Order: sequence, then structure tokens, then C-alpha cells
Amino acid sequence: MIEINKLKKIADILNSEGTILGLYQLHKQLFLGSFLSDKTGMVYYLTTRESLNQYLNGEKTLGQVYLDSEDFIVSRKFRDETVAYLKQDLADLIQCGDKYYYELSDGLKTPNIQNQINGS
Repeated sequence: MIEINKLKKIADILNSEGTILGLYQLHKQLFLGSFLSDKTGMVYYLTTRESLNQYLNGEKTLGQVYLDSEDFIVSRKFRDETVAYLKQDLADLIQCGDKYYYELSDGLKTPNIQNQINGS
């Protein structure tokens, strides 16, 4: 299980009065935190720069990035509780998971996010 409290936040990739998709780092590994559409918290999972860039370039949906994660077990955090889940069990709950990055409103996107990702 991911030690969420040890993750260092790099940036919000998507934000609307709170993080929808956040980028985190632990050691040299990158993680994403995705808000769940049923409002039961955030799910955290491992990712790569390549997968993130494919998402930002419109080659993958966020759901595909989530499913491409090497994680079999993911961590869901809601308030002060962190619980481990099978990755597949939360796949349909990823907020904006069925959308390509270019389909989302510019108001949700962090400007110049690719520079922050590739510079981290």
C-alpha cells in the first residue's frame, strides 16, 4: 500500500475548488491522486512521465493512465482513513476518467503543467 503521508505534492494537474488530479513524488517515483466521482475520497497510484505525457497529449484517457499503472493494489483516502483496494474495483470511479485531456475545460487545467512534470 502506498504511504500517502510520505508523498510530496508537485502540482495539481486538474483542479476545481479542490484537487481532481494531483501529481506526487516519493523518491524518484511519480504518483497520481485522482478524486473519485462518488465523492468517497482520492485514489493514489503509481505512474510514469511517459504515461502522463501521453495523457496530456491526448493519446490516453485518464482511466487508461490509471489502468496502465503497475499497481495491483491502490490506496483510497477518505478523511483520515486509508484503505487498500484492488485497482480494478475503482476504475469506473476515477473523476474525468473517460475523458481525454483536450476534452476538459481550460478552467480545470493547470497552465504549463507539462513543464512542471518533465522538470520534476
